[in-house]
Amino acid sequence: MKALIDTNIILDFYCERANAKEAEEILKLASFRFTGMLMASQIKDLFYILRKENQKEVREFLKDLHDSLQIIDLTRNDSYKALSSEMIDVEDAMLSYSASRNKADYIITWNTKDFMNSPVKGIIPTEFIAELRKS
Repeated sequence: MKALIDTNIILDFYCERANAKEAEEILKLASFRFTGMLMASQIKDLFYILRKENQKEVREFLKDLHDSLQIIDLTRNDSYKALSSEMIDVEDAMLSYSASRNKADYIITWNTKDFMNSPVKGIIPTEFIAELRKS
């Protein structure tokens, strides 16, 4: 199974937000139970969001993600499809089309409503974990 991990899940883990436990479980499972993916632009976005934190620690964290997850790209065709899609958020649409081209089964996110018109189904972490346990 393959799943793209939305930026909000990574931030939950790193910032120890309310859903940090679920985010940590997703990242652990991505090491051995499924292929976890990030789009390369998410690395840039995460660095930008976390730039006021200890930059050395942020860079090490992002390198660890880079080493443990599959980093996927965004093509011209993905971008065009995203701009032409019915999805409201273009950034989410770009994630969706890149995930689709890379044959992701799901996008793990807390914001499933943002992926209603996505070619790849959005799923919350707890439902994804339950799905993994079935397989």
